[in-house]
Amino acid sequence: MNDQLDRELLAMRNQSPKFVSETMTRARSVAESKLNEVLTPSQLKRLNQIEWWTLGTRALVSNRLAKALEMSESQVSDIRKVLAETRGEIEELSKKLQAGESRESVEKEVVKARTEEQRKIVAVLSRRQQQQWVALLGKRVDLSKLGRIKFKAPELQSDAPD
Repeated sequence: MNDQLDRELLAMRNQSPKFVSETMTRARSVAESKLNEVLTPSQLKRLNQIEWWTLGTRALVSNRLAKALEMSESQVSDIRKVLAETRGEIEELSKKLQAGESRESVEKEVVKARTEEQRKIVAVLSRRQQQQWVALLGKRVDLSKLGRIKFKAPELQSDAPD
């Protein structure tokens, strides 16, 4: 599946947000279709949980999770605003790091921004939604054990057999 999707995903680099969004939608559809063929329902459920743990609070604006939590359009919109605000803060912090500010102080500010983001987002959810969210996340995932995503650069691949 990676070989099928890598070329398409790599082509997104330096493209318009619309192109990236359309490409991601197509790639996600292909991936979900393939995964539905090979994974059991319990494996799919756990994969969703891992995805939500990986996305963190951003998972709340995904269609599947928002629907599962029966979130209103207003709630999703409010959460999108909080996420955008935090993204802006982190972009500014990144500029500070590039300007020479210490990594330690910038990382502390990032943690503070993320903590505030979580507080604001939890305030948007009802008590029932908060409890349901925790239940849907399932067992905590140690993200440090997942590794990093690696893509093959098609122009560097050899067509010759190994």
